[in-house]
Amino acid sequence: MRPADWSAAGFASDPLPGDPAALRNGGTEYVSIADSINTTARRLRSLGIDGQQSEAVFALADSAGTVADDIAKAEARYRETGHALIDYAAALDAAQSESLDALHTAQNAREAADEAAHAQHRYLSLSYGEADPSTALRYTMLSQDAGADAAMAQSRVADARARIHEAQTARDRAAEAARDRIENTTAHDGLKDSWWDNWGKDALSVVTDVAGWVASVAGVLALVVSWIPVVGQVLAAALLLVAGIAAVVNAIGNVVLASTGERGWTEAIISIAGAALSVIGLGAAARVVGSAASAARINALARIQSGWAGEALTVRQALRIRPSAMREAEQLWRAPVAGPSNGDDAFRLWGGGSGSGGGSWSGADPTRLAYPRESLGLPDVNTMENLSIGTITDASQVQHVRHALPLDGMPGGGPEWVFRGGDPLDPAIGRVVDSTIPFSVP
Repeated sequence: MRPADWSAAGFASDPLPGDPAALRNGGTEYVSIADSINTTARRLRSLGIDGQQSEAVFALADSAGTVADDIAKAEARYRETGHALIDYAAALDAAQSESLDALHTAQNAREAADEAAHAQHRYLSLSYGEADPSTALRYTMLSQDAGADAAMAQSRVADARARIHEAQTARDRAAEAARDRIENTTAHDGLKDSWWDNWGKDALSVVTDVAGWVASVAGVLALVVSWIPVVGQVLAAALLLVAGIAAVVNAIGNVVLASTGERGWTEAIISIAGAALSVIGLGAAARVVGSAASAARINALARIQSGWAGEALTVRQALRIRPSAMREAEQLWRAPVAGPSNGDDAFRLWGGGSGSGGGSWSGADPTRLAYPRESLGLPDVNTMENLSIGTITDASQVQHVRHALPLDGMPGGGPEWVFRGGDPLDPAIGRVVDSTIPFSVP
């Protein structure tokens, strides 16, 4: 059983799912079928006529040879498919093993980075409060060493993530090789039905494409007429019924064509998804309504935040935000924001048009957020190249304790502590920057 939590390496889920054992068993079964076919064909060809010299006996022997030739074609298809699956299973197994080892490395490195960061903060705090210059210098040097250890640990996390990406690439290459082997075998083994080659696939392609066009047009018209008073909903329902039936026909056609190698499985999967949306109803309208509801909830909460100055999230902006990013933002909006205390860690992302001395800080570690720009409501001018990690020295200097407000199309929601701006090394402004490290989106 593979781990469910891959967050230490920066993945929301298992980056290399799959069951190599099931693939290997399936490939072995295919090879076994090929062996049975080969045995049957050999026995058919070896049928003797026992000295009988009649036309019926000769016809039987001839028919047996013809059947043997026909089923021998299937033997190559099953054998090559089986070996392709077995080879891919081995490649997937190796890629999964590599990714699992990389995950363990990332977990250990992440723990080491956290420990080093805490040590760095502790030594810095000790140095600020130490009256003896030599002891203060020793604490400062220990803090620098801990910071270097944290940077090295973060580098090991990045290396582990790169290893997983390389394993994904190896898995994809193996999958493509297996697919090409199977397609090359099925394309040249002479097993395709003549009626399918002559006109069947072309006819189904036309029906499939026309059904897809009808589904698209009917779906758009349903959206348009749904706003007509009184009769709009009735017309929309009728058009959605047509769109649903046509989408299902389109999906079935694409699946059949993909199964015979005439079209790709990507197109078939997309058409299945389109059919599901058409059957359900106004999928696009549902998203608009959902985005409008999310924007309304966020704006209502933003208006009651300390220091609110009219910031808001429009429906158009909400539609551009990934659903997963919106979910993270709304979860943060629902969570209460606690005020800071002296000694607490504070974090600030900055870069580009946003400098290190700004007053907006957060109690949430941005490296733990999947969508830091969206959840922290960062402006477009902030390139997020740097992450400053500081310590609260005077919590009374905090002007606003609130959720991050919507800004430049970002929903916000993360905890925000607003100090007055100034020199980040000046303890009189309420916090001291302990370290600044490069930052990249997880």
